[in-house]
Amino acid sequence: MSPGSSTESYPAFARIGLRENPGKNLNQVIAFICGLIVVILMIMALASTDWLMAAGWRQGLFIYCVAEDAPLPLPFNKKVSAGCHPARDEAYIKAAAALCIITLLLDIVATVLTGLGLRSKDHRTKYMYYRVAVYIMVLSPELSEGKYATMYHIYFTQQKLCQIYGPNIMSKQMVRHWCRQFSEGRQSVHDEERSGRLSLINDDRVELMRQCIMENRCFTITELSSHFPQISRCLLHDIVTKHLLFKKVCARIVTGDETWISHFTPETKQQSMHWRHSGSPVRTKFKQTLSVRKVMCTVFWDRKGILLIDFLPRGEIVNADRYCETLRKLRRAIQNKRRGMLTAVVVLLHDNARPHTARRTAAVLTEFGWALFHHPPYSPDLAPSDFHVFLHLKKFLSSGERFGNDEELKTSVTRWFHSQAAQFYDRGIQKLIPRYDKCLNSDGGYVEK
Repeated sequence: MSPGSSTESYPAFARIGLRENPGKNLNQVIAFICGLIVVILMIMALASTDWLMAAGWRQGLFIYCVAEDAPLPLPFNKKVSAGCHPARDEAYIKAAAALCIITLLLDIVATVLTGLGLRSKDHRTKYMYYRVAVYIMVLSPELSEGKYATMYHIYFTQQKLCQIYGPNIMSKQMVRHWCRQFSEGRQSVHDEERSGRLSLINDDRVELMRQCIMENRCFTITELSSHFPQISRCLLHDIVTKHLLFKKVCARIVTGDETWISHFTPETKQQSMHWRHSGSPVRTKFKQTLSVRKVMCTVFWDRKGILLIDFLPRGEIVNADRYCETLRKLRRAIQNKRRGMLTAVVVLLHDNARPHTARRTAAVLTEFGWALFHHPPYSPDLAPSDFHVFLHLKKFLSSGERFGNDEELKTSVTRWFHSQAAQFYDRGIQKLIPRYDKCLNSDGGYVEK
């Protein structure tokens, strides 16, 4: 299209260039001059090694040089010897130099296009040259500002970290994050202290919890959580065990004792009691005694149930040797029924009968690594087997049933022991706590209930 034709189809920028005005190309001339200046400065920058200069210090794109008499400290806190040294590693220098050269070439192309636009007489060609020159001028500062160089720097930094500390030690995003942090003035790689969430553990709350536990030593974590609903069960357990240093000893207690079981056991006075009026006739009751035939039964149990039931053969007695053999049976029973219990310290509670306190028995317990629960002498009120298990066993046997032989008696007793739920045995262990408290509060006095 000739210059004299209609210009309605041209953009606004091109239509302004079509006006016949002596100063129409002033902006383009200024852009051309600025482009020349940029080209000259880029050539000088690439050719010079003295971008930064100080007393005894010169640094350019590729190297920096230190004089022998350079005053300390050196710029950027460098600790190097006199002489010239590479400013960066080889790969970084090549990348930065390539980007600078590309920027220089783009500036030259943009300047040449601006000049061609000034010389052209065709307005459409002028508009095309100016538009391309503008695009190139916009792209050139992006490279010269070092954004792409920064990307190369992050890439090579990540590669070095992977070479030193192993593959995938840090992602590029994390390297970029830390580079930004250090450029903003951060000097430490450690996490900064934060206020965090307020702790639910304080001295007042721990003391209140201690008082609650002292009032009821048979507590459970579930019961304790009802008093402190704002604290989780896990945290309550940590406070009880780590801060207050309480231990649930009952979980490791194994107790046992021996008792005689007869073929016939008469009912007790309590079982024979009945309701009557003041005018009711007196009931006559014949006196009954235990049968002569009986069997010695040794029972060991814990809070979860029965561990061992051992019947003494006729003609034998319970002495130290016999009791040590029973303890070895007990150890095998614990190993089979309570997996993992032997790895902890088993706490054995038995009375002070002579076979229980013999030297040979003490040696066997030391060999097992078991601990003894202190039991005062002549204290059946503190023996769980006496005040709990055997008490209910005798009530069962006093129902009036008469056994014909030892096997029937053993079978019935064994069936009764195994028929009791775990809560039955747990209650027997838990009764130790209030009974020992009463005993200690009464200076060792006898406790019936």
